[in-house]
Amino acid sequence: MPIIIKSYRHELKIETFVQNIVKHLKEKVEYHVKYPHYYSSPEISVSQIRSTIINAVDVTTLNDWQCVVEKIDSHPLIQKSFQEERGDFIEHWELIA
Repeated sequence: MPIIIKSYRHELKIETFVQNIVKHLKEKVEYHVKYPHYYSSPEISVSQIRSTIINAVDVTTLNDWQCVVEKIDSHPLIQKSFQEERGDFIEHWELIA
């Protein structure tokens, strides 16, 4: 298979991951607004998101995760924050605006 097709497929795969993450973050904001007592925060922990992408058996998913993080880091509507949970600092992502 030509490299261009592989590259395009990989880029499409990463974009799909990013779009799904944005969709989940948007849903979390909507739930937080509707049910603030049940959804206390509009954020999602990065480890929770990462577990949906990384497969322990498939090493290539680590590369996929790195590409997703790069895209999210440059996304203008996603804010990163850290919260302490049980003595550990956990990174969270939140959709703003």
